[in-house]
Amino acid sequence: MNAPDTTPPEITVTDPLEGQDDVPIDGTLRIEFSEAMNTTLVEDALDLNFGPGYSVQWEQEDTILVITPHEDLDHATDYKVTITTDAMDLAGNPLDEMFELSFTTAPDTEPPKIVLTDPGDGQLDVSVDALIMIEFSESMDPASVAEALDVNPPFDYEISWNPEHTVLTLSPVGDLIHDTTYSVAVGEEAMDSAGNHLEGTYGFSFTTESS
Repeated sequence: MNAPDTTPPEITVTDPLEGQDDVPIDGTLRIEFSEAMNTTLVEDALDLNFGPGYSVQWEQEDTILVITPHEDLDHATDYKVTITTDAMDLAGNPLDEMFELSFTTAPDTEPPKIVLTDPGDGQLDVSVDALIMIEFSESMDPASVAEALDVNPPFDYEISWNPEHTVLTLSPVGDLIHDTTYSVAVGEEAMDSAGNHLEGTYGFSFTTESS
């Protein structure tokens, strides 16, 4: 008759490692145990400070826990994963001590891009009371974008942003001039929320409708 299993399980490998920096924001977390675990108890004992939530799955006969955040994590942010001693193996042996894993995600070094404008570049017959929309690939620094804007021929406008600071809207004060070609440029001084500049000036033009 085999002796009962009284050996507490251990966490043998993690990815990322404890204290690791520059962790990709779009990756998964893997926690490997020394033996097959009671998956329900482990998941109940698991705590993560991931705002967007996460899903879990098990591999290698319930010895590897894979955690997948529902959305990308934030750049340059400290995260912590804990598993309490309520986690047990299949024989009911708990972890000897609470497990903690801390890591820091990589900083944002990707330059922002302009992904869409309305009106589009070269568009004709644009209404003289149209709004002008510029969509960026990521959250922007509004003050730097405002400073980097250039409109020719010039007209007075008000600026507004969506809550994520990814969509800029120019609202002209009064109608634009009929049958006129306007150019809009955003200079490389424009920065995202992490301080990365546009790689170069982005420009587009459109022509208003005839009277």
